[in-house]
This record gives sequence, structure tokens and C-alpha cells, in this order.
Amino acid sequence: MLMDIKWTPQLTAKWQSFYDNAARDVIFGRSPFVKIETLATLPSYQDLEPIQCNWASRQKASVLFVMVTLIAKKTLVHF
Repeated sequence: MLMDIKWTPQLTAKWQSFYDNAARDVIFGRSPFVKIETLATLPSYQDLEPIQCNWASRQKASVLFVMVTLIAKKTLVHF
């Protein structure tokens, strides 16, 4: 069992190497459009490119969120 293993630095490195290089089955999507793919290895980490914040978009999103919340509350009251 894994609980009975004596963890040494060499064994830890071996397990980490196995984890980093093991293939993985990835399931994603939404029924009935579910996709299953096998990744040979994990993709390497990559930062996303920074983008400039658009204040108008944030305001529109905030107003939309408030309106949806109010409509939902009003709808739930009538049930």
C-alpha cells in the first residue's frame, strides 16, 4: 500500500516524474456533446497575455448581473 511506503527523496522524485509524464483521460463538454481525449502529458504552464481592462464592459456586466438578480428574486416571490 502507498501508506506503507518509506518515502525517500529518490522515491519522491520517481513518483513525481511518473505523475508529470503519465497520460491522462480528459472528459469535457456538456451532454450530449461530451468529448473524451487522452493527453500524452500535461501541457506546460504558460501565462496568459495581459489585457487592458475595459471599464464600459465591466459596468455593463454589473448592471446585467443586478437586473438578472432582481428578476430572479421577483420570479421566486410569485411561486
